[in-house]
Amino acid sequence: MASQTGASIAYYALAAWLLWERLDEETRSLVAGVLVWYADRWSGEEPRNGVYVDTQCEENAWTSAGIGAACCLLPDHRHRERWLTGFTKWACNTATLPEDKRHRGDIFRTTTFHPDYTTENHAFVHPTYIKAGMHLRGFSAILFAMMGEPIPDCLLYAGRRRQCRRHDRLRFVRLARNRLPQQT
Repeated sequence: MASQTGASIAYYALAAWLLWERLDEETRSLVAGVLVWYADRWSGEEPRNGVYVDTQCEENAWTSAGIGAACCLLPDHRHRERWLTGFTKWACNTATLPEDKRHRGDIFRTTTFHPDYTTENHAFVHPTYIKAGMHLRGFSAILFAMMGEPIPDCLLYAGRRRQCRRHDRLRFVRLARNRLPQQT
């Protein structure tokens, strides 16, 4: 498995969680084995750097999603702290600008976006890859919330001067709830 399978691992974990009560013990054990292998394999690796021709935005996001899924589905696993560290490292390095690395090199080790918030993959500015980092961080945030866990700050941070403040997050939740169909 390459890091490109991280999104598949995350969706696999979500499906298993939704069906958990219907899964037999052997299947649950197999699911856990896949998640443990993936999280152990990638938590110790460094996120990739790349903007021109082949961004690493989506690969860093895929990897963080796979590791995050293991953290969510296996909250009592003995490696969870190591996984959370790896997850945070990969998630913080999904959609990064050159200034992020200069400003906070201890957190941001990569550059995956141009200063105008575009990125290239397959040698052209590619909208699918521009949204990948945000999409998969959003998926991970939802997965943590579904598990009753607090949403990790690394999923809400988008670099210098772009952090979602707590009141902005709460306002977003209120706006979203107001748009839901009202029960009568």
